[in-house]
Amino acid sequence: MFAKILRRRTCLHDLNDIKQNLNLHGSSYSGIKVVRIRSIIGSEGKVADFDMGFHPINESSRERWVNMAMAYLSCLPLPPVQLIQIGDAYFVRDGHHRISVARALGQTCIDAEVVTWKTTSSLPWERESGLENIETLKQAKHLYT
Repeated sequence: MFAKILRRRTCLHDLNDIKQNLNLHGSSYSGIKVVRIRSIIGSEGKVADFDMGFHPINESSRERWVNMAMAYLSCLPLPPVQLIQIGDAYFVRDGHHRISVARALGQTCIDAEVVTWKTTSSLPWERESGLENIETLKQAKHLYT
């Protein structure tokens, strides 16, 4: 509901669509990092399986999600997720279910193996945030007070 009020996306950004318009200048391995889950805004191939909050969209992911949750709650060691960083944003290459479970259980950060893409292009998700969302939030708050 808040996403609609704030006119924010409800689906993940599709890296496969975005990279066609990026002026890439190479990539580099950035190693293992601790990444804020809210900085992960897209996927390299599973945008139809999870929404922007990393909630599974379809039933086919249910069994895998439950198994991942059981492993997480059993404190089994899980490998870091694999992310691509572009600017301040991250896209999932591998680990969608681990991110989804971690977020659902209140975790705010996750260990990730990161590859950084370098670009000089303007980034489409940066245009979606900003002052227009702050003004929309103020207007929505006024409606409910």
